[in-house]
Amino acid sequence: MEVSFIIANYNGKKVIEQCIESILKQDYPKNKYEIIVTDNNSPDESWKLVQKYKKVRLIRNKKDYGFIKSNNIATRASSGEFLVFMNNDATLAEKDWLKKMITRLKKDKTIGGISCKILYPKSKKVWYGGGKIYFPGFARHLDLKKEAYIDYLGLAAGIIRRETGEIYFDENLGMYGEDSELCKRIRKKGFKLLYYPEAIAYHYISESKISENEEYYIQRNRGYYYTKFYGPLGKVFYLTGDILFFFPLFAIYRIMRNPKRIKFWKKILKARIDSIKLVLK
Repeated sequence: MEVSFIIANYNGKKVIEQCIESILKQDYPKNKYEIIVTDNNSPDESWKLVQKYKKVRLIRNKKDYGFIKSNNIATRASSGEFLVFMNNDATLAEKDWLKKMITRLKKDKTIGGISCKILYPKSKKVWYGGGKIYFPGFARHLDLKKEAYIDYLGLAAGIIRRETGEIYFDENLGMYGEDSELCKRIRKKGFKLLYYPEAIAYHYISESKISENEEYYIQRNRGYYYTKFYGPLGKVFYLTGDILFFFPLFAIYRIMRNPKRIKFWKKILKARIDSIKLVLK
């Protein structure tokens, strides 16, 4: 198999069909790709909507394993040379999306992964236009105008080459930051990551709504991402600087970007404690 689409679903009744339909409309030989959907025991029974698609292989988990583990379950069941990771609330905006992306990947075997431009569907504003990691683990979506090498992919709709050997997310993260951590491992192996704005996808998420869980995991996982490959002494040095300086700076930065996050202050403090535990795990 050349291409495997990987989709983790939980309560996706409003979005999962349009996600799958956008794949099936691709101008690409259907015998060259497979679609694997893992459902995390969705209470809304959205897995029933997936069942009607003969092209889709549905894996029903007996319980909610979470986004990351669910993706890994689907990946283990896949056989494609190229793995297309998609959120269940994402769609491919063009019928030649897959053709464009695979063609560009095949031109350079040193490219371990590729991501497209990802837009909010209504406003057409850029949700992801490239990714940059700043010390000490600050990740930021960019709005690059041209093709460029980047630090991390937007895996709401992105592709990883199986040949990298790094195709599984780190389940210690729970959610958020999993794509950045995976991409770090790919880059450590000498592969490049490419932002390719010639292809476009949509991400059906709110442009203004903020999530307490999102804020918690972003705050918690940042230190783990940066120190995963450090030794014990390096982790101690990092945590010292993080507790005294970087964590307050990052928290203030996040709140300044959206003052509504101040109401999550208890969750942010809990994230600080849990981050230390995760780094030292």
